[in-house]
Amino acid sequence: MDSELGTKTGVLVETHKDERCLAYLVAQKGEDAVRTAVTQLAGNRKPFVSNIAKILGVDFPDSVNLTPQAEGQAHLQAIKAMLTKK
Repeated sequence: MDSELGTKTGVLVETHKDERCLAYLVAQKGEDAVRTAVTQLAGNRKPFVSNIAKILGVDFPDSVNLTPQAEGQAHLQAIKAMLTKK
Protein backbone atom coordinates (compact mmCIF):
# COMPACT_ATOMS: atom_id res chain seq x y z
CA MET A 1 0.00 0.00 0.00
CA ASP A 2 1.37 3.41 -0.90
CA SER A 3 1.52 5.72 2.07
CA GLU A 4 2.87 9.24 2.01
CA LEU A 5 3.20 9.25 5.79
CA GLY A 6 4.93 5.87 5.71
CA THR A 7 7.42 7.18 3.16
CA LYS A 8 8.08 10.32 5.20
CA THR A 9 8.70 8.39 8.42
CA GLY A 10 10.30 5.20 7.09
CA VAL A 11 7.55 3.00 8.55
CA LEU A 12 6.13 0.07 6.56
CA VAL A 13 2.42 0.56 5.89
CA GLU A 14 0.70 -2.51 4.47
CA THR A 15 -2.96 -1.95 5.41
CA HIS A 16 -5.46 0.79 6.09
CA LYS A 17 -5.20 -0.09 9.78
CA ASP A 18 -1.43 0.47 9.61
CA GLU A 19 -2.11 3.88 8.06
CA ARG A 20 -4.54 4.81 10.87
CA CYS A 21 -2.13 3.59 13.54
CA LEU A 22 0.83 5.44 12.02
CA ALA A 23 -1.20 8.65 11.85
CA TYR A 24 -2.05 8.18 15.53
CA LEU A 25 1.63 7.63 16.41
CA VAL A 26 2.62 10.78 14.57
CA ALA A 27 -0.18 12.75 16.24
CA GLN A 28 0.89 11.53 19.68
CA LYS A 29 4.69 11.61 19.38
CA GLY A 30 5.53 13.59 16.23
CA GLU A 31 7.23 12.65 12.97
CA ASP A 32 10.73 13.15 14.34
CA ALA A 33 10.14 10.73 17.22
CA VAL A 34 8.75 8.13 14.81
CA ARG A 35 11.74 8.49 12.47
CA THR A 36 14.10 8.19 15.44
CA ALA A 37 12.30 5.05 16.62
CA VAL A 38 12.81 3.51 13.16
CA THR A 39 16.58 3.88 13.64
CA GLN A 40 16.38 2.18 17.06
CA LEU A 41 15.06 -1.17 15.84
CA ALA A 42 17.18 -4.03 17.16
CA GLY A 43 18.55 -6.78 14.94
CA ASN A 44 16.65 -7.57 11.78
CA ARG A 45 13.34 -6.16 12.97
CA LYS A 46 11.46 -4.33 10.25
CA PRO A 47 9.86 -0.92 10.76
CA PHE A 48 6.31 -2.21 11.08
CA VAL A 49 3.88 0.09 12.87
CA SER A 50 3.60 -2.35 15.78
CA ASN A 51 7.37 -2.39 16.33
CA ILE A 52 7.56 1.39 16.30
CA ALA A 53 4.63 1.63 18.73
CA LYS A 54 6.48 -0.70 21.14
CA ILE A 55 9.60 1.45 21.01
CA LEU A 56 7.56 4.60 21.62
CA GLY A 57 5.46 2.96 24.35
CA VAL A 58 2.18 3.73 22.62
CA ASP A 59 -0.98 1.62 22.87
CA PHE A 60 -3.67 2.22 20.28
CA PRO A 61 -7.23 2.99 21.38
CA ASP A 62 -10.11 0.98 19.92
CA SER A 63 -11.07 3.97 17.79
CA VAL A 64 -7.81 3.48 15.87
CA ASN A 65 -7.59 -0.32 15.98
CA LEU A 66 -11.12 -1.09 14.85
CA THR A 67 -12.00 -0.76 11.18
CA PRO A 68 -14.62 1.95 10.63
CA GLN A 69 -17.96 0.50 9.56
CA ALA A 70 -18.00 2.26 6.18
CA GLU A 71 -14.54 0.90 5.32
CA GLY A 72 -15.55 -2.61 6.36
CA GLN A 73 -18.71 -2.43 4.25
CA ALA A 74 -16.67 -1.31 1.23
CA HIS A 75 -14.33 -4.30 1.65
CA LEU A 76 -17.28 -6.67 1.92
CA GLN A 77 -18.83 -5.25 -1.25
CA ALA A 78 -15.53 -5.70 -3.10
CA ILE A 79 -15.31 -9.33 -1.95
CA LYS A 80 -18.92 -9.99 -2.97
CA ALA A 81 -18.23 -8.50 -6.41
CA MET A 82 -15.21 -10.80 -6.86
CA LEU A 83 -17.20 -13.85 -5.81
CA THR A 84 -20.08 -13.17 -8.19
CA LYS A 85 -17.64 -12.96 -11.13
CA LYS A 86 -16.55 -16.58 -10.64
